[in-house]
Amino acid sequence: MPRRDQHQNGSFTWPPRDGQSTIAGNVITTAPREPARPGFDRWLRPGPRWWTEFERAFLAPTHEPIARRAAELGWHPDAADAYCPRCAGTVGPHEVRAILGPGSALGCNDCRDRRLRWARAVRLGPYAGPLRDWIQELKFERFRPAGRDLGRLLGERLMVELAAAGVEPARAVLVPIPMSRRRRLARGIDHTLVLARGIREVTGLPIARALARRHRPSQLEVPASQRRANASRSFRVRRGAIVAGELRGKVVVVVDDVRTTGATLTAACRALSRALRKGDGRPGGRGVKVDVWTAVAGVTPRPGESGRGSAVAERGGEGSGRAEGV
Repeated sequence: MPRRDQHQNGSFTWPPRDGQSTIAGNVITTAPREPARPGFDRWLRPGPRWWTEFERAFLAPTHEPIARRAAELGWHPDAADAYCPRCAGTVGPHEVRAILGPGSALGCNDCRDRRLRWARAVRLGPYAGPLRDWIQELKFERFRPAGRDLGRLLGERLMVELAAAGVEPARAVLVPIPMSRRRRLARGIDHTLVLARGIREVTGLPIARALARRHRPSQLEVPASQRRANASRSFRVRRGAIVAGELRGKVVVVVDDVRTTGATLTAACRALSRALRKGDGRPGGRGVKVDVWTAVAGVTPRPGESGRGSAVAERGGEGSGRAEGV
């Protein structure tokens, strides 16, 4: 009979490998997580060199395509094993382990004792360096091509995670975090919707604009300690989305640009979960099983991380630096 610390073929398994853990009898085994996806390459091809030189000499672009800048900087999205699949925080080797107990899942030391409102998280990288610049170009300068490019990359990452979880794309739906009408008019862009449309180009997943948002102070304007209270009860689910069945029985992927404290995503996922559990409100209507994921472009590094996790950040690359928080 094999020991608890051995595979059935007798090979020693310490230190444990990052990845999906399974339990068979008294033996815990771990399969490596998928590290990369070749599909990223098609969205990061910089194009012919002669065209780049022509554009720079005669067209003087204010913002060059992300693919070109990523190639010149050596930037690429994080591999799956660079972040926790539960909270999307940056992790090192062997930090992701199985969280045993009811609803067993993978997690890291930072989230294993926390109750999260979503089951799985997907990201492109830490909110630092070039990725921070590109998100800010989308959000504050209304540069929609940046949002579409980032959305396509995020869509590739999401397809990998859906396949790893055994979820057919037909069972998933995208729900972007909405803006209040007042803020949408002030900024002139719904940046999260632009991201979601980029994801849709790659995945084919439908977009359900199922959430509405009450106008409250921006998360940028309040201290981190007050962001949870500021986001609480700011979201409501459009009743029509439940009645029409857009979310019924689906894996709901909540899309946002940046996650800092997680207050905005928590409030949005809580609103969705409550609405789906209550059902459509009609006589005889029933609630449905809730399976909520999150997909974000960037995750603000925790104190002391310095944006580690992306190739450029590890070499010390830094962005221009407007503050951000969600």
